[in-house]
Parts: sequence; structure tokens; C-alpha cells
Amino acid sequence: MELLSQNQVFQDAEALNDIKEAIEQMNNTPDEEEQGRFVHSAPTADDIDRACLRALRCPDSLVIKNRLKENKDKLLHESIQWIFNDEQYKSWHDRDDIALLWIKGGAGKGKTMMAIGLIEELSDRAKDTTVVTYFFCQNADYELNTVEVIIKGLILRLSRQQEDVKKLLRDRWDNVNERFSVDISSWRGLWNIFLEMLDSCL
Repeated sequence: MELLSQNQVFQDAEALNDIKEAIEQMNNTPDEEEQGRFVHSAPTADDIDRACLRALRCPDSLVIKNRLKENKDKLLHESIQWIFNDEQYKSWHDRDDIALLWIKGGAGKGKTMMAIGLIEELSDRAKDTTVVTYFFCQNADYELNTVEVIIKGLILRLSRQQEDVKKLLRDRWDNVNERFSVDISSWRGLWNIFLEMLDSCL
């Protein structure tokens, strides 16, 4: 665009109109930041899923399990095969009215390694319609021994195995404010989400 001196007088009406249209076009063109916002205004389901899990700050139970295996004695799967023939285990595994399998013993007796072995065996034997979700509490780590963290870990393991359950998180996600539309700071709210996920797997 040509620069004009203060003393120059515009006499060409067509030139004035061209300048006016150019200015209007510049004002109507979104800048790069606005264009970026426009491009990202419609996130995909995968984008929302990742945002939900980031916001939940779910600890990864698989990572915790593998770290425990590295820090403890080597797991011998042959050493736990007896439990699969135990009547109490069979009752817990086969019946719907028994919800708890309690492995108890003193410190250093191998409870953690037995639990890891059971988880891996159950995961290997699991059918397409079966999911195995778990969490390892750590007394020495406050971030791994609260009710809220435990449920978050269970939610993450379940969502990694059953893609459909992620919809229950997406339904609670506010895309505009990029946060959950419900309270996820309390264990009750998290527990309700987890129960809904379990129901959707049935």
C-alpha cells in the first residue's frame, strides 16, 4: 500500500473504496492464534479421553506392579500354582456371592508376590469378556495409599482394557472449561464412576 503525505488530497473515489475494502478484509481475517483456537474447537474423542485421564491424575497400576517385581525377589509362578486348586480360591473365583479373597500373613511372607502372580495368571487366562483391574497400596507413599488414588488406579486399568467405558468419563467432561463437570475430588464421586464402568462391562 502506498504511503500518502498529509498534503495529498484523495480525488479518486474508486481508490478510496479499494482501501476501505482492504482494511475491512484485514479486520475480518482471524490471526494465527484465533485460527488455532478454531482448529482445536472440536476435539476428537481420543483428545477428550486423554484430557480426562490427565485431569484425573491416575496412577498406573501396571507401572507400580512392575516396579514392585523389580525391587523384590524373582517371582516363580510355579510356587503359586497350588492356590488355583484351593477350595477357598475356587469358591471366590466361581461364585458371584463371594466378593473378597483375603491373602493374609506377616511381613515378608510373600503376600505381594503372590498377589502379583495371581494378577498375571488371571490376566493370561482372561477371556475377551473378562477384565482384571487391580491396585497396590504403598504405606510409605502417601500418594499411593488413599481411597481416591486407589479408585483412580482401578479406573485407569479398566479404561485401558475396555475402550467403551471411557465414554462415562467423556460424558462428565466440560470441553469449554477443559475440566470435569462433576466433583472428582471425593471418593464417592469416583466410586460412582467406577461402578458405572463395571456395570457397562456386564
